[in-house]
Amino acid sequence: KDVAAGYLESVYINDVTDVLPAIACQTLVIHYRNDRVIPFSGSSQLVGSIPDARLMPLEGAFHLPDIGDLEIVERAIRSFIVEA
Repeated sequence: KDVAAGYLESVYINDVTDVLPAIACQTLVIHYRNDRVIPFSGSSQLVGSIPDARLMPLEGAFHLPDIGDLEIVERAIRSFIVEA
């Protein structure tokens, strides 16, 4: 419980908005549409703030990748790397 609470606290208190435009590499953002921790609109804001970022939406209400989606996530990452 303490680890999860610390993780969530870190997610909510750290703001990196001002450094996002300085990211100089292509970025893949993978986000569940019904994420219970961070609203999906957050991924759109993130992708809009990072040059050359791409969004891969997943269906589900998870925050971290669900084991059933690992193959999809792996393929997406491999494809993204090959295209970059």
